[in-house]
Amino acid sequence: GKAVDMWSLGCILAEWLQRGEPLFQGTSEAEQVNVIFKVVGTPSERSWPTYHSLPAVSSNLLQIVDVQERRLGPDGSLINLPKSSLRKRFPAVGYEPNQPALAHHRTTALANEGFDLLDSLLTPDPEQRATAPSALHHAWFTAAPPPAPLSRSEIRMLRRHRDEAISSGAHDKAIALQKAQASIKLAADAAAAAAAAAAAANAANAANAANAANA
Repeated sequence: GKAVDMWSLGCILAEWLQRGEPLFQGTSEAEQVNVIFKVVGTPSERSWPTYHSLPAVSSNLLQIVDVQERRLGPDGSLINLPKSSLRKRFPAVGYEPNQPALAHHRTTALANEGFDLLDSLLTPDPEQRATAPSALHHAWFTAAPPPAPLSRSEIRMLRRHRDEAISSGAHDKAIALQKAQASIKLAADAAAAAAAAAAAANAANAANAANAANA
């Protein structure tokens, strides 16, 4: 639906701000969910009222990480809310095309208005996510200072770097490296889960043996 399209737009915007690097790089459906929640926070009943009624959540089909924090609610009681690290990933200080000294930054500089747009697009609850009209008329597009257009020489340089990366195979190597790193992480996670399951089974066997000895 339209809300999914807006989420996709947020992912594209984040990738552009990260200078071509995707924000969420999971290797499976289950891992992708947790990769997302580690950045935007795990939804709670307050942030997404129908979240716990989702089939994959209510059935415990996925092992979902708990990335939340407790805050004071309007009535003074403690409530659980998603703990987002999105702003840390996209700080106000960052790379700017016309500032060579800032080229070492991983992300493009993002003002408060720009982050508000990105955050509204990457809101987990589709009912609260930005719509196309609200995004189109967002204050970021009219905030000062206006975007500085690239010069012809800068455009030629970007095109040359792109062509060189493709022709040299660097682009394909970078993608292959990302896939290899993801596979290694997936194997490590599987090994850790197997080790934890084995430890739990050994503990259960030891407890059963102790109970039998005491009987």
